[in-house]
Amino acid sequence: MMQGLVMGATEPLYGRATEAFHLRPLPAGYLSDALGLGPARDVILAYTAWGGVPRYWELMLESGLPLDRAVDHLGLIQREIPFGAPAASAKRSLYKIADPFCRMWFRVLAPNRGFLADAPARAREKLWREAKQGLVSAAWEELCRQWVPLGAAHHPAFRGTTDWEPARRFWHGEGPEWDVVSQTLDEGCVLLGEVKWSERPVDLPKLRTLAKKLLLKGIPPVKGLRDKEIIHVMFVPEVTQDTPCEIGGVHVITGEQVLHDMR
Repeated sequence: MMQGLVMGATEPLYGRATEAFHLRPLPAGYLSDALGLGPARDVILAYTAWGGVPRYWELMLESGLPLDRAVDHLGLIQREIPFGAPAASAKRSLYKIADPFCRMWFRVLAPNRGFLADAPARAREKLWREAKQGLVSAAWEELCRQWVPLGAAHHPAFRGTTDWEPARRFWHGEGPEWDVVSQTLDEGCVLLGEVKWSERPVDLPKLRTLAKKLLLKGIPPVKGLRDKEIIHVMFVPEVTQDTPCEIGGVHVITGEQVLHDMR
């Protein structure tokens, strides 16, 4: 609507705009204050459904109906290429819905509109529970990749490193996948990360198992990667009390730490 007021040739403000701004979604760290949320897992759950668009946050607070807008007008499609692949690579590109709210809409609501119109509350809740794990896991993984260029250089685990490039996933054929891969701007250090979502705080035995699995993957088959310093990281929403910040050479980063740096 605002765009039409200044861009429409018949509008009174046409021709007066001197600059266009690309407003991006707000970082997830602001969700806690905006929605009055407490634990990091609640913030991550809210981000899964509403993303970083304040208007969606208003809908949640007002208990309004979800928006059903055209995907091409919202810029919701994201092109993803694996770490180390050239930007022009087309064969290894993946396309996905980037906005968390619309991801939930097209995964849960749009295919079931007829069912949801008449279904009892328990049936609607069951539908959400079935989709919840996949949606939250994807959102949490996305937040961890976003965190790397924002917070990695300031984290004690990365002391002495320079700024980091935007993180990507890595996949190739039937080989293992890495959820978070990045390198410093001077290309001297590489981050290999595994992301795990859990409804409950992750305890030390589970973290040891996850850390071992991450190390057993080795290193992505990207030219020159083995010659660089490798930092292994495990991202989890919460950990139990007295959990060390490093386990078997793998640094543990929590949801609270991720959200703190995303402001």
